[in-house]
Amino acid sequence: ALKEVVIPASVTSIGMWAFSGCDNLSSIICEAATPPTIQTSTFNGVPADCVFYVLAESVEAYKVATNWAERADYIQAKPEV
Repeated sequence: ALKEVVIPASVTSIGMWAFSGCDNLSSIICEAATPPTIQTSTFNGVPADCVFYVLAESVEAYKVATNWAERADYIQAKPEV
């Protein structure tokens, strides 16, 4: 039933199938400046249009990082609050 997840800046890697079955996710907020290491299967089961919000200065790094690049079209700058 998760709709949003916040991944803290202290996370440096996310394991295989970490979000398996999270088919209601609409957004994931990643607070790490450096993209955490992920596997090809980390986001399997997450809707293809789930938006990944990251720090504005890190958007390009996430878009080209290994395994993050598959979701590049949905990686955006985290809105300022």
